[in-house]
Amino acid sequence: KFFSIDTIEVLQKSRSQKLIKIKYLAIYIMREYLKWSSVAIAKFFCYKDHTTIGYAIERFKEVYQTDEEIKKVLLFYEKSS
Repeated sequence: KFFSIDTIEVLQKSRSQKLIKIKYLAIYIMREYLKWSSVAIAKFFCYKDHTTIGYAIERFKEVYQTDEEIKKVLLFYEKSS
């Protein structure tokens, strides 16, 4: 629990910037490290279209460049896996 939120909050549809960044991080990890397909990730998050996953990954890469908290979490994940 890096961000002091419950898992269920990440799965809900929300426009909160904090939750969106966390969702992007989860999608990135699922795609790049766990090798889930875009379709599987879309189903997991209840998205109607798997193309949303490609957009989320691109947005994550932008957020990653400037967000130190996200960088720390990803680094922790990489070290622990």
